[in-house]
Amino acid sequence: MTKSSSGIRWQYVILVILAVVGMSFVANRRLRIETDITQGLPRKDPVLIDARYIVTHYPVFDRVFIDIGLVSDTEDDGALLSAAETLEQGLRKSNLFTSVGTDEMSRAMPVLFSTIVSNLPLLFSKEDLEKEVEPLTREDAVRTIMEQNMAALGGFEGFGQADLISRDPLGFRNIVLARLKGLMPIRGDIVFRHNHIFSKDQRHILLMAEPAHSATDSSMARKIQSLIINLAAGQDPKRIAITPMGSYRAAIDNENIARQDTLRALLLSTIGIALLLILSFPRWYIGLLALVPAIAGTTVALFILSFLRDSLSVLAIGFGGAIISINVDYGIAYLLFLDRTHATDGRYASRESWWVGLGASLTTVGSFWALTLSGFPILEDIGAFTALGTLCSFIFVHTIFPAIFHRMPPARKEGIMPMDRFSTRVVRSIGWKIFAATLVFGAIMAILARPEIKADIQGMNTLSDDTQQAEEAIEKTWGSIADNTYLLVEVGSIREIRQKADELEGFVRRSVESGMLQTGHSLSSFFPGKTLAEKNSMAWKKFWTLERIRSIKKVHDGKLQ
Repeated sequence: MTKSSSGIRWQYVILVILAVVGMSFVANRRLRIETDITQGLPRKDPVLIDARYIVTHYPVFDRVFIDIGLVSDTEDDGALLSAAETLEQGLRKSNLFTSVGTDEMSRAMPVLFSTIVSNLPLLFSKEDLEKEVEPLTREDAVRTIMEQNMAALGGFEGFGQADLISRDPLGFRNIVLARLKGLMPIRGDIVFRHNHIFSKDQRHILLMAEPAHSATDSSMARKIQSLIINLAAGQDPKRIAITPMGSYRAAIDNENIARQDTLRALLLSTIGIALLLILSFPRWYIGLLALVPAIAGTTVALFILSFLRDSLSVLAIGFGGAIISINVDYGIAYLLFLDRTHATDGRYASRESWWVGLGASLTTVGSFWALTLSGFPILEDIGAFTALGTLCSFIFVHTIFPAIFHRMPPARKEGIMPMDRFSTRVVRSIGWKIFAATLVFGAIMAILARPEIKADIQGMNTLSDDTQQAEEAIEKTWGSIADNTYLLVEVGSIREIRQKADELEGFVRRSVESGMLQTGHSLSSFFPGKTLAEKNSMAWKKFWTLERIRSIKKVHDGKLQ
């Protein structure tokens, strides 16, 4: 091939550019960028394994919560209900959700009420009877309850309630139903009306929806976001405020912010390094070529990884800026020997810079490759990407560069900021005093430095200001959402699960009494197993003494007269 007067074989340069672009295209098509940070957490940790398993069977964290609230101070139930119905219908028609609203709950409530009333003697322990049931059997309480029953039967809200009231006149069923609140993913005071969940002040409706697929998947999250934005656009913002919340928003924020930070880091590091290179070399375009090994090495690393794995964490890609800043050193070392005021050639520069970069390259590759043994997927991605990028950059410098630069004519002048003279002066000016001071400073910092290591998963999420404000607004109205501790019990039959639930109920009760838990319930709170049911039945029979029955009958008969 012919050589130009500048000493650069531009034909090779063009081939290198085409090869890098081609590998970049292939890597982009084959490699999926994982933006869900939680997917990069250790897969062998028993706590995280259990957490993933529970979420798979009870995907409450994927659930979408939409607060529909009145903006003005005036009461407007009609507008609030209309907005809730419109959003609920829109969510259903989208086919993005398996369940929307409270329809399933509404269909199950009559059966649940009847089942609870039919099994009241089995649902209260001795402690429950003393603390919760006994106060309702006192004369003043019985008189108040009877008055409320008579008023309810005479009004519209008592429609269909006559059978329940006749079977449970003192409303013991409400004590059991109150336990259901502990199973709800919300903590605020709620009112169930018109098949909707209202806030205590009746100015907000909470709409819940279960996504058909994981909401942390970026494509699914964007579909949900687009749907809710379109539905909210149909409401008058001066009357109705729509505030959505869910893991889908965190997934989108993580992806957007990670991509923006990655691009910003790559851009700023590249601009800063390029400026330094322009000022340091006699021929500015030679200095800029120091970026080529870093960029080529990074691209080749992605190309290789695309055949070794299906996805790569966005945090590893974000580390690309650091990789460029590390690997550009090899290009600088090579070009400092090449771009001089006397004639040089590519092979000479390669020989001179070989030992300069070999040690640094080996230690960098070895240290980062060790991260692939950590068992932490995010660190494994960063380690593999950085180690391969560094190795490929070093190989590029000592194979491709010598082929591109055959023989370089002498430069006419030194660079604006000659790096070789500057570094030589710095090295020569360092005496034993400075060296000793550095060692002393390092020893002091090793003793006094106390780095804080944060392992909070929530702290890893990068949420936008809008998402944080939405979370604060919903928690202000509904309390903390999905802030629960879950225990999953798996057995082979219904009989076994009720037996296990009885054992779990005892543990939960002890935890509440000790103050470790604020509240808690198991399946036995509603469907006790054989042993617990017999125990509760005996407590129920002992509770209903003749004296208590006569006292209640006296108030009842008096009210009827």
